[in-house]
Amino acid sequence: MHSANGRIQSVYNANGHKPKVELIPYGENLEREFWQIDFDENTIFLKLLNTYSLVTREFVRIYDFPQ
Repeated sequence: MHSANGRIQSVYNANGHKPKVELIPYGENLEREFWQIDFDENTIFLKLLNTYSLVTREFVRIYDFPQ
């Protein structure tokens, strides 16, 4: 993952019973993030759970690499 501060390395933990994933970054002063996952036919929707602000991400499947 890349951020304004450079590259951040992390691992993830998928919940086996709920549509949630936990992102666990390496390093100091970095907090774990918990995201709710929803799927559509060609889209993955993520909603950040451990915040007071609404933060969402949407990833749409592509079938060809961009030129």
